[in-house]
Amino acid sequence: MGTWLMVLGLLAARATAPTDLSTIQREPNLEKRADAAINYADRLAGQLSKSYESGDWAGVQAKLEEIAQAAELCLTSLRDSGKNPRKSPKYFKRAELKARAILKRLEAFSQLASVDDRGPVEAARSRVQQVHETLLHEVLGLK
Repeated sequence: MGTWLMVLGLLAARATAPTDLSTIQREPNLEKRADAAINYADRLAGQLSKSYESGDWAGVQAKLEEIAQAAELCLTSLRDSGKNPRKSPKYFKRAELKARAILKRLEAFSQLASVDDRGPVEAARSRVQQVHETLLHEVLGLK
């Protein structure tokens, strides 16, 4: 019975997950928007290998751009919330951890991609790295 409820919960969560950045941008709660954006970026990062292996390089490039944009949206939303990351670190730290996971996925994907295809991967990775470092510095109170 418990397993069945967990499966239903996962299906319900997946059904309500935003499907694009424009939907996420309409979320009025800035912390929820940030959370949805970084989760969306993580979901896309998980789909890169499958798209690449199927030969959809245009789709991979679009996903890479969306990953970077979603990470940047997350950071912007958290900053716009007006919360102090040192006093209310919940969403900041959650985003920092997820950004680190995305970086690991992008690094693994970069190893999978051919040398000629790594430019866009590295560009997206660099943008996500900047978001990650900024979040980490804000949580730790570094300048």
